[in-house]
Amino acid sequence: KHQKHKTTQTENKNKTSTMPKSMAAAALSARQLIKPIRSRAGHVRCFAATADPTSKLSNRGVSESQRLFDDLKRKFGYMGLIDKRKVGAQDLVNILKAGKSPNDYRCALQAMNVYYNFGVKLKHGEIASRYLAGAMKCKVYDEAVELIKLYGTWLESPPEISLVYSVMSHYLDAGSYTIVRDIAQTVREDWRMPVEAPLYDFAMEAMLRLNDDGLDEALLLHQDAKAVGVRLPAKLHLRLLNAALESCSTSASAEDGGEGEVAETDETSSPSSSSSSSSSSSSSTRATEKPLAWLGLLGAGSAALTFGTSVSSTSPSHCYYETQPDGRVDRLKRWSKRSWHLKSGASPGFHLRSFHPFLEKYIKTFEAGMAEDERGASVLVPLCGKSADMTYLCDQGCRVVGVEGVQRPIIEFKSEQRMRLKEFKHPTMLTMEDGEWKEGTSFQPAETFQGAKPGWVFKKGDRGLGYYTDGPRVWKGKANCGNNRKAPLQVLQMDMFDVTSDLIKVATYEDRGYFDMIYDRGGLESIPPEARAEYIEKTTQLLKQGGRMLLIVLDYNQDKVPIDPKGKRSAPPPYSLPEEEVRKLFPSSDWDVRLVDKQAEITGLSAGNPFFSDVDVKEVCYILTKKSASGSVSGSATGRILAALFGGAGAVAAIAFGCYR
Repeated sequence: KHQKHKTTQTENKNKTSTMPKSMAAAALSARQLIKPIRSRAGHVRCFAATADPTSKLSNRGVSESQRLFDDLKRKFGYMGLIDKRKVGAQDLVNILKAGKSPNDYRCALQAMNVYYNFGVKLKHGEIASRYLAGAMKCKVYDEAVELIKLYGTWLESPPEISLVYSVMSHYLDAGSYTIVRDIAQTVREDWRMPVEAPLYDFAMEAMLRLNDDGLDEALLLHQDAKAVGVRLPAKLHLRLLNAALESCSTSASAEDGGEGEVAETDETSSPSSSSSSSSSSSSSTRATEKPLAWLGLLGAGSAALTFGTSVSSTSPSHCYYETQPDGRVDRLKRWSKRSWHLKSGASPGFHLRSFHPFLEKYIKTFEAGMAEDERGASVLVPLCGKSADMTYLCDQGCRVVGVEGVQRPIIEFKSEQRMRLKEFKHPTMLTMEDGEWKEGTSFQPAETFQGAKPGWVFKKGDRGLGYYTDGPRVWKGKANCGNNRKAPLQVLQMDMFDVTSDLIKVATYEDRGYFDMIYDRGGLESIPPEARAEYIEKTTQLLKQGGRMLLIVLDYNQDKVPIDPKGKRSAPPPYSLPEEEVRKLFPSSDWDVRLVDKQAEITGLSAGNPFFSDVDVKEVCYILTKKSASGSVSGSATGRILAALFGGAGAVAAIAFGCYR
C-alpha cells in the first residue's frame, strides 16, 4: 500500500508539473478550498477557505486586520486547546498596526475578547497605549474616550499620557470642550496616571472657550494645580490674566450702561421701577466684584509661583528637589520620571547586574565583630534600587533592610530575584496615628473628591469611597541562602529623609531602631552638595555606636562636568566626592575614616554618558567606623540649628515686646 501511494503521488506531481502555470495555480487553490484539520482529540473537521496567506480566493475583500485576526483564532486551536507559546501580545500589536478603518479597530477589540475568553492574561504595559493609538489611527475618537475612562476594567496599565493629550487636542480643535473637561477629570481622579502641566493647559483652554461660566471653571483648575503642586507655564498664567481682565472690562461696561439708563429715567418713576434699577445695579456690582476677586487671587498665585520658581532655580538641587505648596519637599520625582522612566526590561546606567567587587573583597573586614548574636549583623542599604548586593549580604549571613522611594525597582527586584526571595509578594501599608507608627491603612469616608491631600489617595476600596492612606510601605521577605537557611530581607518604600528610628522598630525586624552596619553604594554620590550633611545625619543616626559603614563613591574632576542649576541635563548626579570632601563630611572627632581601595569606574559611565566621555572617573571605597552616638552634623545642618535657635529667640522677643505694648 505504501509503494502504491508513493507511486500515485509521483504521478500526480508529474501531472501538475506539466500543467500550464494558470491551471496549476487554479488546481492548488481548488485543493485549498476544503482542507481537513485534525485536532488533538482525533476529530476531523473541514473548514472552507482556510488560511493560506497566498490564497487570493480566501483573502478577496478581507482587510489585513481581519486576516490577522483569523490567523490569531487559528493559533488558539480548536476545542479549547491553546498553544501559549504561539500566542502573545505581538499578535494584538500586529492587528492594531494594520488597522485603517473602524471595522479594523472592531477586529482588534474582538481579538482582545478572544484572549479573555480563553483565559490568556495580557500584562504588557503598552497594550492600553497601543489600543488608544489604534483608535486614533482608525478615527474612532469616541472609542478613544471610552478607553481612557474605562481602561481599568479590562487592562492593567493606563495608556501613555502623551496619547491622552493627543485625544484632548483633537477634541479641543473640534470644539467639543466638555469632552476635554471630562477627560481631564478622569485623569485627575486616576492615581495611576500622572497629573502634569499639559493636562491643565488643555482643560483651561477648553473652559476659556466656553461661553457660560468658562472663566470660573478655568480659575478653579488653576487653584487645583496650585494645590497639587503642578507648575504651570507662564503663558498659561498670562492667558488667564487676559481672560479675567476681559471679563472685568465687560462687566464694568455693562454696569456703566445700566447707570446711564437709570439716569435717563423720569424722576417721578414708581418705587417698583426704582427698586428694580437698584437690584440690577447691585447685581452688576456683584458681577464686577467676582472677576476682580478672581483677578486678585490669580495675580497673587502667579506672583507667588514666579517668586518660588526664581528662588528655587538658583539652587543646584532644583534639578530634582521640588518644594510643594504645603511645604513638603519632593525628592523622588527625578528618579521616577527620568532615571527609572525607561522601557520595560531596561535599567538605568548606575545599576549593576551582579554584586560589587569591593563588597566581595572587603566583606570580611566590613562585618568582622559586628554581629551581636547568632542571627547575624543587621545592614541598612539606603537608596538600594534593585541592587543584587542585598542578596549577596544575605548570603554572607547578614540581615538586610533596604530603602527605596520608587516602586518600579522594587517590583523588578522581586521579579529578578524570584527564585531566591520568599514571602516577598505584597507590601504592608504603614500609618501614623496619634504620633505612633503602626501597620495598616487609615480611611476617611468622602462621597465626593475634596481636593488633593498629601499622603492620601481618593479611591473606592474595601471600606467604600473616600481617602485612603498612601504613605510608606514595607516589603517583607526572606532570601534563600542554601543549606536550609533563610535570611530576612525587607525593603522600605519611602523617602530616605523620612526614615526614623521609631518607624524602623515597627516596620522591620530590627526592633532596636538602629543597625549594626550601613552599606552605601551610589547613595551619597547622588545627593546634591547642599543636602549631603542632612542625608548623612538622617542615615548615620540609624547606625549603632561602634558600627561600620562601607561607602563607595565616585571621584572625578567636577569642573569638567559642572552642575546645571536648571536641571535640564542628565548629569550630574552622580556628583564627585574627593577624599577631602569625604573627610570633611565625616570628621575625625566622630568617625574613623579609612580609604581602602580605588579603581576605574565599572558601570560604563564614561562610555554611556556623553558628559563623562573625556573624564577620568574613579570608584573609591571607604570603611568608616562610628565613634560617637550621634551622627555628623556640619555645614547646612549647623546652619539650620543656628537658624532655629535665633528664630526661636526672635519669636520670644516679639511676644515679650507685644505683651509689653
